[in-house]
Amino acid sequence: MSSLDKLAIRGIRSFDSNEIAVIQFFTPLTVIVGHNGSGKTTIIECLKYATTGDLPPNTKGGAFVHDPTIAGVSEVKAQVKLRFFNSSKEQMVVERRLQVTKKKTGGGLTMKTLEGVISFVDKEKTKNKRSSLSTKCAELDEEVPKQLGVSKAILENVIFCHQEESNWPLSEPAALKKKFDDIFEATKYTKALDQIKTLRKEQAVEIKVDKEKLNALKVDRDRAIKLRQNINQQEARIQAKEADHETLDGEIQKLADDNRRFYAQATKYAEIINSAKTYETQQKILADAIANMLPVMRELPGESDHELTRKIEGHVEDIAEKKRLRESLNMQVMDERDRLDKLEKKRGVGLTSQGTLLALKQRYEENLVNRQTLIQEISTRHSISGFDHDLTKEEIDEFINKLESAVNEHTRKIEEIKSEGRKVVDEKQSAIQNIKVTKAADERAKSSTSDQIKSSKAQIAEINRKLDISTTSIADISYHESILSEEKNRRTELEENIRKSNVSEQLRVKGLESRALEEKRDNLHAELTSLNTQADVRAKLGLKKTELKRKDEAIQSLVDAHSATYRKYVKREPVRAEMEAEGC
Repeated sequence: MSSLDKLAIRGIRSFDSNEIAVIQFFTPLTVIVGHNGSGKTTIIECLKYATTGDLPPNTKGGAFVHDPTIAGVSEVKAQVKLRFFNSSKEQMVVERRLQVTKKKTGGGLTMKTLEGVISFVDKEKTKNKRSSLSTKCAELDEEVPKQLGVSKAILENVIFCHQEESNWPLSEPAALKKKFDDIFEATKYTKALDQIKTLRKEQAVEIKVDKEKLNALKVDRDRAIKLRQNINQQEARIQAKEADHETLDGEIQKLADDNRRFYAQATKYAEIINSAKTYETQQKILADAIANMLPVMRELPGESDHELTRKIEGHVEDIAEKKRLRESLNMQVMDERDRLDKLEKKRGVGLTSQGTLLALKQRYEENLVNRQTLIQEISTRHSISGFDHDLTKEEIDEFINKLESAVNEHTRKIEEIKSEGRKVVDEKQSAIQNIKVTKAADERAKSSTSDQIKSSKAQIAEINRKLDISTTSIADISYHESILSEEKNRRTELEENIRKSNVSEQLRVKGLESRALEEKRDNLHAELTSLNTQADVRAKLGLKKTELKRKDEAIQSLVDAHSATYRKYVKREPVRAEMEAEGC
């Protein structure tokens, strides 16, 4: 627990400015006894000034400092020095200085605050030398109550309360409440409650927005999961088809090789058979010819060997001509084989085109299923009945038209709500501005009244000070008493006007109205957030429609590109609806 040790005073009120008066405080009680005007109240005022930095009431003009006129000098320097033990039982010293100077003209006084310092003895670092904590007045006013372990409000209103302000428990309810709030630090609690309420409102709004975002993200997540599953299934099917395709390609290549080999063998075998049959036929023909010719053959006379040789050579030329003809026929056979190979290649290209068309057809069917699922989800979400079955093209067009109509209607409603919200916000802002203007006017009136009260108090204090130091006549005293009475009456009238104006109640009512307007604005903001979410859903639907249109155009371009192949194999014109029906 903290405690006071010594107080040194110089140049304060009746204390001489050339000597220092020291007061020792004892435990557990110190009683101060003295005649009127001896300085008992000044000791309490000095304690209050040393600990809080606040001057006593009605001392703004230099009345707190020893009068230079009485001292016979033009300048008086005052000093208040307090030694105390803080809540940690450490010895500390706080020192404050003042200076009062007589004005050269007018005979008034000018007071200013000089340096102030709070110091302590650091036994460990500086070997019992004093160290300064702060020399700034603002920090000094905060540091001394902190070291004493007592709030400034308790020091001012309870411990070192001035006798002129000791009747504050009997003051008006508003002033009394403010005093108690300062003493018990209720203002911090009230501000904390207001901050908690504000944060709670903001968090509630953020939670609503986050919930909407969470719902949208859940829908997107479910859709992404479905799409990922479909993609995995399609990839598995594609891999299986690719494996089957590779297997079939291998089998086709093997069969083609076997076919070419068998064809070559068959061709050779046929050539051999044909050659054998030809030779057998020739043999039979020659044998029959010889048999037929032998009975009638006779040796031709007159033919020499030379002529026979010439005939044999002509026969050889006939044989060469036959060989050339045979080679020409073989060339034709090779050309036919090349043409057959080309036809086989065209057949392979056709099979590949057929596989591509089948894959496109499958993808198109999946797009149709996804479109059907999306339409059912949208119709269920937005309560559009009649679209929970397999839909025809006319029903799909009807759904799209209904959806576009609903989108346009919601857009129009959103614009109307936004327009109404802007009007309401403008009206509320105008009302709030009017309230602020009224509040500012009331504050200015209150400030003006307070200034008048302070001025009156200062005049009264000046009169009291002059009464304390003057030796005027009874007539002057009566005159000043009349002035004092008038000022007191004026002060009473001003206090009565303040009570009648009831500024605090008006401010409270205006604050309630402002909070009601803020709550309405928060509700409008939440509604606008919901409408923005619906607009996001409609934008996604528009993207899906654009994607569907693009895919339809791609399918149509593929159909147009392969229409000739389709006509070649199917023997009719390609019709998209019939192709889908056949695929199903």
